[in-house]
Amino acid sequence: MPDDHESNSQMQISSEDIETLENIVQKYTSRSISKPNAIASLAIEIGKIATRLGIVPSESLIQPYVDEIEAFDRENREAEERGNRGSSNQRHEDEREQGGEYDGETRARMEQETDARREAPREPEQEEIRGSRRARSEAEEHEDAEVSGSRKRTKADVGKYKWNDADSFLESIFTLTPAHQTVREQVRNYAADIKESLRDLETAFGKPFLPNSQWKNILLNRYCDLDEIATNIYSFDPKSSYMTAPYESTLAVDTTFSSTNSTNLPTSPCRFRHVCIDCGKPGHTATKCPRRGKTAA
Repeated sequence: MPDDHESNSQMQISSEDIETLENIVQKYTSRSISKPNAIASLAIEIGKIATRLGIVPSESLIQPYVDEIEAFDRENREAEERGNRGSSNQRHEDEREQGGEYDGETRARMEQETDARREAPREPEQEEIRGSRRARSEAEEHEDAEVSGSRKRTKADVGKYKWNDADSFLESIFTLTPAHQTVREQVRNYAADIKESLRDLETAFGKPFLPNSQWKNILLNRYCDLDEIATNIYSFDPKSSYMTAPYESTLAVDTTFSSTNSTNLPTSPCRFRHVCIDCGKPGHTATKCPRRGKTAA
């Protein structure tokens, strides 16, 4: 019965929906989007189709398109392996042809000249220079070999990451809301070039004056120090004499009040923040503090 239900679900999908899913696969094969992005887009479209048809999303609906992606990757790997073998064979053939251009007499004369140069006496300074060059070149080769070896050891296979595995990804994709998907894509976009993201954020208007370290944690969805954020959320711009509140325009700090009874009360810089420092209550956006009953000048 489950197979019949799944086959009926496949038959209920319209040609427009199939074309939409095929376009996502085509975008991946043309290298317009990445593999995780392609699978996520397929899963989202399948979820929309299943909701519209009133059926439960299952792997059988999306698996044919995932198989197309896997087949495309497999063909590319096989073509790359064939190309590497072909270039190696061609190089060996070129070397054999180049060696066959010389006849026996020419090759013998070249060998004699090489032997004569090796047996010729060398001055001590030249020997020392050549010896130091050989030692330096050997040390550089050894260092390059160590660096390349360490790179090979530390290189990870991204395709084996659990979150990039197609099956495990499909098991969890339907539990994510569109809002979660949006946040996930935003974090990936910021993480692609976090330095550029921070530089662009510096020119944004109406943002709180937080340290770059905290903005970096926020953009990368990392642990944030809320105490430091609360300390800096209402702060003075070091380049001016204005107080800045998040996502609001700057408000000049003025401690002058026009009330005749203000001499009996301590001067307050309340002009006004989200939380009044006189009464401790939030919501003061006008120019009057209820506790003091005075109107700011």
